[in-house]
Amino acid sequence: MSHIGRHPVAVNPLQFMATADGWFDFADPPPLGEILDAVVAAGFHAVQPGVPDGGSPAAYRRALAAAGLTAGPGYVALAWSEDAEVRRHQLERARAQARVLTECGAELAFLALDLTLDHPRAHHPARGWASSLRRVDGIADLLGEAARALAAEGVTAALHPHVGTWVETERETAHVLDRAGVELAFGPDLGHLAWAGADLPGLLGAYRERIAGLHLKDMALSVAERARAEGLDYRGTVAGGLWREPGEGDLPLADLVAALGPGSDCWLVIEVDNSRHSPRESLLRCGAAVRALDTAFGPTG
Repeated sequence: MSHIGRHPVAVNPLQFMATADGWFDFADPPPLGEILDAVVAAGFHAVQPGVPDGGSPAAYRRALAAAGLTAGPGYVALAWSEDAEVRRHQLERARAQARVLTECGAELAFLALDLTLDHPRAHHPARGWASSLRRVDGIADLLGEAARALAAEGVTAALHPHVGTWVETERETAHVLDRAGVELAFGPDLGHLAWAGADLPGLLGAYRERIAGLHLKDMALSVAERARAEGLDYRGTVAGGLWREPGEGDLPLADLVAALGPGSDCWLVIEVDNSRHSPRESLLRCGAAVRALDTAFGPTG
């Protein structure tokens, strides 16, 4: 599988947790062995860490090694609140998650805000609903502090804007990065930013030196446009077929990745939140897409 810089292209097998209504079910995932087998069969050598409930990071790392896999970037999500005690608790939670990621072998975490069904932006996605500069300032301060907490545990934190959260739009993304400072790297999801109408070449170019990782997925722009016109919520838009495997949608993914430049050392993580195909078939298509885009991703590893 291809590399960019020193890293193998990784995958987050989120398809296994996707539900038909456009959401996720993390309560009853398939056995870890089944997921890792599908990842390996698709040709990947790195995977986003996901320690099963009741399991240990050490046992998980052994399972990865037995399958011929290594840990790619992890994911840390925080709840936003103006309450100081809640924020303190969230920082402690972030530290604990960072320690788990370190034990799994991960050195980077995409740092996001929680996505929940009752969030106002889950009902009004990808349009910067109820935006507030005061709130974004507070979030930037929280994420900057979280980045320092993760760094103390040996994990680099990369801001991960996400539709349905309070950091969703290009403007909010730039504001958080500018206010938080260089201790917070950038880890964009190209699909989510495109859904929110971001100028991807402009945004990636402006913060290229801070990009530590990318989530790569494709999308059907016609689905996003129709959902916006009809006022569909997050689940309705996703269930309508928004997400596609790389190369099967409308985004210029190869050009965007190639624009990072030959000296880029960021992680690339293929992630298709919800697919029209079975999880295993979706992963096979993702693996084939990476091999087809070798000229963008660099030499084959």
